[in-house]
This record gives sequence, C-alpha cells and structure tokens, in this order.
Amino acid sequence: MKKFNEYYKTYTAEYCKSTGLPMYGCGDEFENLYSKSKCQKMKRPVQEGEEPVAFYRVKNGYCGLYERI
Repeated sequence: MKKFNEYYKTYTAEYCKSTGLPMYGCGDEFENLYSKSKCQKMKRPVQEGEEPVAFYRVKNGYCGLYERI
C-alpha cells in the first residue's frame, strides 16, 4: 500500500483509511488540529517522528493534522 504521494506531498486515501484515524473534509470543524505549515507559523513545528492524529482532505489527497494546544 502506498502511504505518501511524493509529487503532491500528501497521504493517500487508502493509507488514511487503514489507520483508523479521523478523516475530515471541507466544511468539517475541528479544534486544536493544525497542518504542518500552520504548526510552523505558530512556531511549534512538527517534530521528526511525530505522527498525525487526523487527516484533512485536500485537492490531491490528504494532509496530516497535528494536535497543538
């Protein structure tokens, strides 16, 4: 099973479904979950080895969401 699409830098739907983690789409609301780029802007970057706690649907796959309080 392919985990990550290197061209678009997104996770595949097949992988996201296999993890059992929540998968959000456009219009869904969630709190304290941020993308990798948003974490960087908050000055709380994603650490090496840190795994996403949910996924968010984007144009070419899913991006990981990370918990920040």
